[in-house]
Amino acid sequence: MKCSNNIVKWLICLIFCGLTSCSPGGSSEPKTPGANNQESVEKPGYHHSAEGFIGGRAWRYVQGKATPFRRNNKNYLEVRLWNQDYNSPCTEPMGSAYQVRIYVSYSEGSWKIDPLDPFSLIPTIIFSDYTTGVNSRSNLIADIGLITVSSLKHGRLVGSVVGQFTDSNNVGRTEVKGDFEVPVCAP
Repeated sequence: MKCSNNIVKWLICLIFCGLTSCSPGGSSEPKTPGANNQESVEKPGYHHSAEGFIGGRAWRYVQGKATPFRRNNKNYLEVRLWNQDYNSPCTEPMGSAYQVRIYVSYSEGSWKIDPLDPFSLIPTIIFSDYTTGVNSRSNLIADIGLITVSSLKHGRLVGSVVGQFTDSNNVGRTEVKGDFEVPVCAP
């Protein structure tokens, strides 16, 4: 009988400890996405245009476009963010030499880059440097990040992005953070 009383006391203690650790403020660990063994990723809605660095070179979003495509019976968007202005972004085949390309589902929502799934193609943030020519490019793929599409209305995509290529030893600082708004163009 004494043994079963001790077991009951331990169970009550464990349940109490478990409940208090789940309560708000009960944990000292950060609640931001990406806090597990990687730099934390902030929530979307930055109230400034996307900006950052590509291979150590400063980059700031000026214009871009989103183009729908279909793969495996699902609809996706390729979003190109440029650091230059164009008269007709939907007819612009290439865009700026330095650009951030984003791949997400064709829907509103938020998608976190999963560094533990290197084979995930969507969502993806790609930092591109086309300065060596159209046929030769340098792409760096973000290993942490968060992409948000907050609105897909009236032919416009409104969203935000934060991402980083963390192994910058050989290429320089590579990251992006901020808001963007682009037209959704016909494929």
